[in-house]
Amino acid sequence: MRLTNWRFWLLPLIVIIVFFSQLYMQSKGLSRWRGGGFGMYTEVHFDYRQIWVDDSLVKLDKSLKAKKDNLLLRSFKAFPSTYMLAKVRERFDIRDDQNVEIWVPMIEPENFTFYRKRIFSSHE
Repeated sequence: MRLTNWRFWLLPLIVIIVFFSQLYMQSKGLSRWRGGGFGMYTEVHFDYRQIWVDDSLVKLDKSLKAKKDNLLLRSFKAFPSTYMLAKVRERFDIRDDQNVEIWVPMIEPENFTFYRKRIFSSHE
C-alpha cells in the first residue's frame, strides 16, 4: 500500500474532521448529552441528580406501585423545565411558594474535589 493512495488517508481524515467538529460544537454551549462533547458518559448520569423541595431531599420510592411517580421524577431530573415542574407540583401537591431545586454532583479531577451545583430552581 502506498502513502499516495487516497483510500489510505480517508479514515484519518474522517477522524480529524469529527474531532474538530466536536470541539466546535462543544464551544457552542450544547450539553454533552445533546452533541456538544465527546460522549454522554463524560459527565455524571442524570439519575444522580437530586431534587430538593424547601431544603428537603426528595427520594425515589422503590416499591412497584410508585413506578409512575419515579418515572415522572426521573424525567424531571433529566430534562428540567417549567412544564415538568408543573407536572411534579401537581402530582406531589407541592405549593407554588415552595422552592424546587435540582442539584447535580460535580467532580474536579484536578483538585480531587467533589461538590454540588444547582442547575434548576423554581424561584429564579
